[in-house]
Amino acid sequence: MRWAITPKLGAKEIPECFTTIETQSETGSPVIGIFNAIYKQHIYDRRFCWCATMRISLNQGDVDANGLPYDQEARMAHQMERLFVINFHSKLPTYYVGHVFKDGYFEIFWYLRNSKKARDFLEIESKRMFERRKISYQLRLDPKWNIVQPFLKLCADA
Repeated sequence: MRWAITPKLGAKEIPECFTTIETQSETGSPVIGIFNAIYKQHIYDRRFCWCATMRISLNQGDVDANGLPYDQEARMAHQMERLFVINFHSKLPTYYVGHVFKDGYFEIFWYLRNSKKARDFLEIESKRMFERRKISYQLRLDPKWNIVQPFLKLCADA
């Protein structure tokens, strides 16, 4: 499956080179994620200047003392992500950049052009698809992709 592109909707095709990253959160707890290392060197498409971040709570009974998921919960989070990303890409041109597990949450990062359409979509879909999970999202103007830079800097060169 191609996660990073939706060429029929206007996003340029970008190769994929997903890399696992490990770091620490602001509180010192571990952060583990996967990001497309291609964006480390990619000249950002400034039309895609809105960063959408979705934060999904993990089942607290299925995380370790550091807030990282056990295997079954990680698989469930990836399955939810896959369903959401497929649906998101089918409606809006987006670049999927990556995700992290941290502090009992799963966070997913995309860049897109239209914040109004994205907000409408995120509001409806987050309620519809994840009724049993605490979900929050943010849309932030970020034309230089600064929000994901700390994660991309940890990626090996693509």
